[in-house]
Amino acid sequence: MSDVLRIGSRKSSLAKLQTCLVQDNLRKLYPELELQLFFKEASGDQDLTTPLWKMGSRGVFTQDLTKELVQGNVDVVVHSFKDLDLEGHEGTETIMVLPRADQRDVLLFKRSSYENPPKEIKIHSSSPRREYNLSAFLPNALPSRLQNVPISFHPVRGNVQTRLRKWKADPEVSGLVVAKAALDRLLSENFSFSSTEEYSELRKEIRSSIANELFMVLPLSKNPNAPAQGALAAEFRKGDERTKKLLLPLSNPKEEEAVLEERKILSYFGGGCHQKIGVSVILGGPADFLFVRGKTDSGSELDAFDRWNGEELPIPSSLDLVFPKPRQGFRMKRSPVQASVPKEKFWFVSRADSLPQDWKLPGPETIFIVAGAKTWEKLASRDVWVNGSTDGLGEEDAKDIVSFYESDPDFIKLTHEESDIIEGVWRRFVTYKVDFDSEQPDLSGYSHFFWMSASQFDRAYKKNPEIGSRIHSCGTGATYKYIRKTLGSAAKIFAFPNFESWERACKGEVPDFLTKRGAV
Repeated sequence: MSDVLRIGSRKSSLAKLQTCLVQDNLRKLYPELELQLFFKEASGDQDLTTPLWKMGSRGVFTQDLTKELVQGNVDVVVHSFKDLDLEGHEGTETIMVLPRADQRDVLLFKRSSYENPPKEIKIHSSSPRREYNLSAFLPNALPSRLQNVPISFHPVRGNVQTRLRKWKADPEVSGLVVAKAALDRLLSENFSFSSTEEYSELRKEIRSSIANELFMVLPLSKNPNAPAQGALAAEFRKGDERTKKLLLPLSNPKEEEAVLEERKILSYFGGGCHQKIGVSVILGGPADFLFVRGKTDSGSELDAFDRWNGEELPIPSSLDLVFPKPRQGFRMKRSPVQASVPKEKFWFVSRADSLPQDWKLPGPETIFIVAGAKTWEKLASRDVWVNGSTDGLGEEDAKDIVSFYESDPDFIKLTHEESDIIEGVWRRFVTYKVDFDSEQPDLSGYSHFFWMSASQFDRAYKKNPEIGSRIHSCGTGATYKYIRKTLGSAAKIFAFPNFESWERACKGEVPDFLTKRGAV
């Protein structure tokens, strides 16, 4: 057996870094194996003016390296998985290697445009997917001072640092959208090339470019990623069992299954960079979720937000057995308690009620992470710059959201008095109380429940303990953990991304395009 493995990739700084990550992990596994790196400029790197979706051929970042592989000049090529053709290459195989990086996109925004709103918000992005989904999301997600300002998107090409330079240099452009995985990786120091002058200077340039500017990590529920974004693929010649055997320890079958599902769903609509479709499979602890948003070539609008690949919820024998229904629930009143505005820099806000109306809210120097899109929009209407949302997946995700900005953030969680019944990740900061009416609905006749909070469940369970054996649903975060801890491992508990997806599941509904095209 040869004791040399030749690894190829593009010549961009990000591509070389990603290849270095693979090399470093292989070196740990096989210290006697000689690893040789080969870098080549791809055709997509040479044309920096034409938007990718307008280029005539597919695989503009991968086909040149695949050719080197097929010709035997290298043994394996490391790609950004999202750049690979959906059809693949008949002479090669691919597997996903290393853990997937953050799937989300980031909007970088000039502080000057926030402080002095322009007549038009111009955003650099060449992605039809980003333009379509963000045109719907941003008008209500930006602070109120910017909400009536027209938004337009303008193509930009080049590597991350080139796009940052173009964004900073053009006084007419307010924002730039980039993949968060690219920022996270380029700002990291966990690879053997990291101390070289190229990467030291690159980190300085990126940090200098984004220092004092604003950022918004865009939620996957509103802006799903390009399929496979954040994942790395290793391509090797079909039948090369030696290389495959060397790479397999770097794979994660569960993550690869999610990535392949994203690509499979996009393929139903033809694939290609011109598509206005984002697909995210989220591996979320007690349940995995699927987000699909966009517009097909035929003009059909897609908006799916559902569980993926999990145990199916038993459908109730009658919808009369489901609690709550819209505008039904616990009668309660939320009231602010006396609390001064906290001075901490990182705030996690689970509900808009957590921010008293009489507070003078801090500006964008405070980092706001919210639990969901509804809370985001309510805070934005109060002129708050929101930096990200955990999409109902649990408050611990707040740390990952700000990873490129602060590696060890110390969040406070603005919450209510009874929230101490759950084990939270962040320090509690009580800003309101919940007073339940003395008369509450009798739940003993219901079979299926969706809980908005642990305190709601706790109150209902104490009044009607017989509901413990029924079927319960909630998000994946603290409420799920509390119900599981209270009812035990045998309890029937299902996690959903939101109330609406649970409601559809109770009716036995599945998004139309998924059933027709065989995705589920």
